[in-house]
Amino acid sequence: MKTVTDVLHDKITQFVTKNADYGSEFAKLKIENDMVNTFFDEINQMSDGFTFNFIEELKDDVKKNGLLLDTLYHSATECATFFSFLLVLLRRLCPVDGAFTNTMLFTKTLIQRINKDDHSPRSEFNKFFFKHLFRSYCSLIRECPNKRQQICEVIYQHTADDLDARIKMVQSLKKHLKDEELVYACQAHLLAQETEFNEGWFDVFLYYALIGISNQRANIRIYSLNMLNTIAMHNAEGVLDVTQHIAKLANEPYWEIKAQCLEFVCTILQQFSSYSHLLMGKEDLKSAIGGAQAGK
Repeated sequence: MKTVTDVLHDKITQFVTKNADYGSEFAKLKIENDMVNTFFDEINQMSDGFTFNFIEELKDDVKKNGLLLDTLYHSATECATFFSFLLVLLRRLCPVDGAFTNTMLFTKTLIQRINKDDHSPRSEFNKFFFKHLFRSYCSLIRECPNKRQQICEVIYQHTADDLDARIKMVQSLKKHLKDEELVYACQAHLLAQETEFNEGWFDVFLYYALIGISNQRANIRIYSLNMLNTIAMHNAEGVLDVTQHIAKLANEPYWEIKAQCLEFVCTILQQFSSYSHLLMGKEDLKSAIGGAQAGK
């Protein structure tokens, strides 16, 4: 049985052989012993088109249940090795390039496949995520702020089908990210991935958001308001009681905070027809509207 490194060696060789232009690019790499590791370590030397189309080759293999996917499903060790290579790509590639976006999408799709297929090593793979991969993602978030949102999307995909795992992941952010502001930023990005309301999941973020809106750091207040806005879009009734806090924040001098307060008001008003009976007598909401409009 071939290892994933063997499969990647063959994939790279076939890819650069069938296209003369890509072969010329590849020839510029100084490869001494380990071709696969050198290829991934120096991937930023390749053109965007080169890397984008190489990822397309890998995506095609997975889609067709080819040798690469078969090798990954052979053992969790092979999965771990391959995701280490994907992490190198996410670290090396420029976030505005098509190759980075394609790599991110491929990574998310592969995670989804592993977590859904019965014959995949998903249990061991998920253990690897919490023991090693999650820490590496957090390291990448700290080092590359311009990739923060995309990496959060990848992290979310690892736990998308397991609420307990998602809660555990969110609670572990502080341990690996260290910086409180960065933790709140990632929480806002992670919550934005949710498409359906889940009370247990949203309560975790509501807890952090209610603490965050009183934080001395303006950015943490902004991220907390962003989370409240996301929650309001899914469950307006659940955040009506915080309108008095929003009213106070609307008077702050920071335009970003005023914008979040205004968005909160707009979100609640969009739900007005459904929740009009709850809004009766909510003078705090009226104050929030007035404060946000005054700051425009």
